[in-house]
Amino acid sequence: MFLLFPVRAGAQDSDHNKKTKNILIINSYHPDYIWSDNEQQGVMEVLRRNAPEGQIYVEFMDTKHHAGQAYLEAFQRFFRQKYRTMKIDV
Repeated sequence: MFLLFPVRAGAQDSDHNKKTKNILIINSYHPDYIWSDNEQQGVMEVLRRNAPEGQIYVEFMDTKHHAGQAYLEAFQRFFRQKYRTMKIDV
């Protein structure tokens, strides 16, 4: 699972912090792996608690069943197309 998320140094009430942030989680596995689901559930709980204004998107690469350079390139094209009109903040 690849995770990137900001760490807030403290609660600040600026307009910048109140805006919705688009958060993308890219999971390298399939959603049916229990251990991976547990990790993701923990991440989601932390994000919801620390960034309640965030809009969370989750994508699964399913690299256990699909691999190789051609698949990764196709996946990258898919992401560029799917999120082309959206600014992903994290």
